[in-house]
Amino acid sequence: MGLMDGKYYIGELAYPLDSAVKASLVLEDSAFAGKGKPFTHLVLATDMQPVLLHTKYVFFGIQITTDQKTKNTGYFYPHPVQINSLLFYQLKKEETMLIEWINDILIEHRKPSV
Repeated sequence: MGLMDGKYYIGELAYPLDSAVKASLVLEDSAFAGKGKPFTHLVLATDMQPVLLHTKYVFFGIQITTDQKTKNTGYFYPHPVQINSLLFYQLKKEETMLIEWINDILIEHRKPSV
């Protein structure tokens, strides 16, 4: 993910920043990775789920929703991570902060110029 010259980049693809409305953190079920369109099989993971119940691995990603309701997605971390592991919580914290920063940029960008 990158931002430059009025565009945002996910991987090597560039999209106009003017069309971006919201950034979200998404988790893709690793069992479906590479088997079709990325981030089609999303996983909801909460802090309330006991670690013993989870052997599922996920990929962390970003989803940018546009004003046309298109969802552009890309990977944050290149390896699957077990839900509720220490690495999971570390990445979730880091990526949540990044998503909040991106959303702040989107809000500022959409403000009318004075």
